[in-house]
Amino acid sequence: MRRQNPETKLYKKAIQIAALAGFKAWRENTGVRNQGRYVFGFKGKPDIVGHHLRTGQALYWECKDESTDRRITKEQWLFMYDADREGCHVRVFTDKGIYALDEVPAKLLPRGAK
Repeated sequence: MRRQNPETKLYKKAIQIAALAGFKAWRENTGVRNQGRYVFGFKGKPDIVGHHLRTGQALYWECKDESTDRRITKEQWLFMYDADREGCHVRVFTDKGIYALDEVPAKLLPRGAK
């Protein structure tokens, strides 16, 4: 039996909330094949991507379930940091809230990050 990603339940809700804010957003899938994991695109890309329908501002959201011990990876953090600095709409979407990068709870940050 295939194990479900703990964030799967968050994707649909994140897309719905992004739409309420005027964004067209979608899930950027990664692939799993046999025992190996293959990421299509690049390591660290966010779960949800999109753009604002009026302004064109890019949206990048990473989904994390706060009830697990899964953290944002170093690659995810670097991508989000760069995108945020360039003016993109970057958030960490969780089962407990939506956080701008300077608000992300410490337990979700990559190990060693402050």
